[in-house]
Amino acid sequence: MRQASPVIKKREGMALALVLVTLLVGGALIAVSLVLVENMFYTSSEITERIQLYNAAQDGIERGKEWIFETTRTEEVLPRWVCPSDLTGTLQVGQVPGGDYSILLAMDLSGNSCNLSYSLGPANVTVEVYDMSYRPGSGLADEYVSGFPPSMRFDFDGLFSEHMASTYSTSNRGEGSSGSVKSVSVGVYLIRSKAEYGESEKWLEQVVIARL
Repeated sequence: MRQASPVIKKREGMALALVLVTLLVGGALIAVSLVLVENMFYTSSEITERIQLYNAAQDGIERGKEWIFETTRTEEVLPRWVCPSDLTGTLQVGQVPGGDYSILLAMDLSGNSCNLSYSLGPANVTVEVYDMSYRPGSGLADEYVSGFPPSMRFDFDGLFSEHMASTYSTSNRGEGSSGSVKSVSVGVYLIRSKAEYGESEKWLEQVVIARL
């Protein structure tokens, strides 16, 4: 009976070692590939979620604008934080206990404020519209908390400005008028929109100036 040559046995041993090395390297490459694919998946999902939250919050901003302009159009008066006809409301310290500034939510003539909550896709959206046309009362700054809408009053100085009421021409305000001036009311609003999904959230804010 013939015995295998020592050279053949050595070659068989080397072939087995090469196969084992190849399997080891291939397994490592597969493991790395799986980790990379998993990371790419989670990264892509996170980006998609952020985009969805931003779009949902932006939708809230647009709905807030729609409420302002629709209320102004149907009621022919600007929504205000107190009585809609009061353009010189002063916010006193006693009206914001503990810094609760919900009193600044803009209201229509029926006293309904824009405080919307709805779902858009997977996101839950909350929209609030605050009236920034108020005068800070004495000591109000001591009640300031994060998120408190700032005071912003807009003095309209344009075609229908009170400055145009003079019947005399002026060099810096045009040729004047015949004394008939159209009254202009201006409202300044802070629209705050928040979109939530799971543990993630997105806030957007925008200041809108409306004229009646």
